[in-house]
Amino acid sequence: MFTGLRMTNLNRKKMARAGITALLCVFLSATAGCGSVSAIDVTTIVLNDDGSVTSVVVEDFEADYYDVEELKAQVEEEAGAYNLRQGEDRVKLSECKADKGTVRLVMEYMAPEDYAAFNRVVLQVEGNQVTVSESVHVRTAKKIASASDGVELIGEKEAFIGEAAVLPAMITMEE
Repeated sequence: MFTGLRMTNLNRKKMARAGITALLCVFLSATAGCGSVSAIDVTTIVLNDDGSVTSVVVEDFEADYYDVEELKAQVEEEAGAYNLRQGEDRVKLSECKADKGTVRLVMEYMAPEDYAAFNRVVLQVEGNQVTVSESVHVRTAKKIASASDGVELIGEKEAFIGEAAVLPAMITMEE
């Protein structure tokens, strides 16, 4: 009698896909140089010495309908579409793993402009000045000299732009 209320396999797949899409949106808008990215356990943007950007996204991934292979395929599809529009490979997924209810995505971007365009946020690096429009950890290749209001300096080369920060946040690196 209540067959309309039972969840069919098709509905489960649709819910899973919607959940993965929502999670992907969070990953890509949340989103990681110094040190190894393998030790990073929070969502971080890494500004590398060569001008490239590494984004490490670490998020909860506990729902039964989440599928890491579907997430990986979706991220690779988005990166492929971006690269096609750019005419060259400028964005790459280098890791997508789920473990103990957490997913970890590592993305490589050729330049800060690629990170910004792909994620639809502000990330500008001009000389020693970094501008970021999202709440995220930032690791830099150089020592941080100063930061705007609300940015917490965690170490010589790492800052946390949290809810208290005035966005866009500014980080100035030493020469």
